[in-house]
This record gives sequence, C-alpha cells and structure tokens, in this order.
Amino acid sequence: MNSEKERPSRLIVLLPESLTGNLEFAQKIHWMATRAQNDVLYLGLLDNPDNSLTAQRGIATMKAVTESNLIHAGSVLAPVACWFEKLQEVLRPGDTIVCHAEQVVKHGFLKTVAMPEYLTGILTASVVTVAGFYSPQRALTKNLLNELLFWLGAIVILAGFTFLELQTDTSFPGFAHKLVLAGIVIIEFGAFWLWSQIVRR
Repeated sequence: MNSEKERPSRLIVLLPESLTGNLEFAQKIHWMATRAQNDVLYLGLLDNPDNSLTAQRGIATMKAVTESNLIHAGSVLAPVACWFEKLQEVLRPGDTIVCHAEQVVKHGFLKTVAMPEYLTGILTASVVTVAGFYSPQRALTKNLLNELLFWLGAIVILAGFTFLELQTDTSFPGFAHKLVLAGIVIIEFGAFWLWSQIVRR
C-alpha cells in the first residue's frame, strides 16, 4: 500500500506513430516533466503493428532525451485501435495525460471529437494539451506515399524476376533448370522482404 503511494506521478504521453523519434517533442516533454516533477510514460500508438521495432527504436531515443537524474522515462506500445484500453490499463491515480490538440477520436458514424475534449469528458485524470507537433494530414500523406512506393518497387521486382525466370526456361535444361528456378524464387522473396523493410522504416 505504501509503495503504491510512494510511486511518483507520471505524464502519460499519447504518442502517434508518426512522432516516434521526434527529438524536438521529446525535449518539450522533458521540460514539462521537469517543471511538474513527474516521471514520463510514452504510450506509442501504432497505425501498423508491423512497425513496432522501428517505433521502439524511435521511442528509445526519445526516452534518452527525456530522462535525467530526477526523471525516469518508460514506454509501452499499443495498436491505435486499442489505445483507450491500454491507456486505462497503465493509468494510475495522480497521473496526467498529455495529448495533442490535433488528435481526434472516432465518435459515432463518420463523426470525430477532439481527443482532449473526449478524455476530459470520460476520465477524471488531468489532461494537458500540446500543439504544433502532430499533423494527421502529413502522417496520412506519408503513409500513402510509402504504400505507393512499396507497390511500385514490388512491381519492378516482380517484373525483373519474371524476366529472369523466363530466361532460365531456355538457358538451363532438365534438373539444373529446377535448381536455378528455386534459387531465383528464394531470392525474389528475399528482395520483397528487404524492400518492405526499407520502405517502412
């Protein structure tokens, strides 16, 4: 019981995936935490769970900027679809939630409400708003461009390896043809995987 009371209050920072690794924002959080004498917990909201490793690396850098002798910084990740459940899970009495003025929450059919308004209406915890760091439009545009780039690259890879496979039909007879074809297919899958890792960094 006593140990619960002695645990310091925290800033629970709702961190969109597009802001992971943003050192300017981390410096802002460090300033806020120092002023309030709070620890920090970054709650990373993943648009795509496959990006968790990249997000973890970005948040690790932010934590290094945020921490000091007096401030401890931690992190937890959650799919954006489950953000509220994860927030309720980690929230403790005395914590303050930090969200972005530009963040919105789906509220009914084709309706949204500003996240600060939503949180203050449904939780008793203090809510602090920051502005100017998060741009939903920019994040959406970046995701769309990444998807377009991925599919363009995938088409080029597919076309290139299809050409190679057609060449093996005439260049290698019998069993050698099967071995070479199997090797090309394995390399093709590897090229697809490598391209997806490069584009989605």
